[in-house]
Amino acid sequence: MSDKLKSVEHEMEMEREGKESKAQAFKRLAIPRVENTLDRIRILSNLADTARYEYTQAQVDKIEMALTEAVRTTIDTFRGKDVSTKFEL
Repeated sequence: MSDKLKSVEHEMEMEREGKESKAQAFKRLAIPRVENTLDRIRILSNLADTARYEYTQAQVDKIEMALTEAVRTTIDTFRGKDVSTKFEL
């Protein structure tokens, strides 16, 4: 029996028992967390309004580096690596 078929059968068994599988839990949690993260990034872009805020290119570069590193670190964690970073402006 293939791993994929075993996984599907396991999912079906979990549903019958009224239990949430790890895959279902991942999907249930991942969707709102990603949506929340994307919303927060959109809110961050409000700081680009030069009528309300003043910033330097160096500050923009630091924000870009921090966001890029956070995404890279998150993806690396999914790939089995763990690296933590801190942001300073």
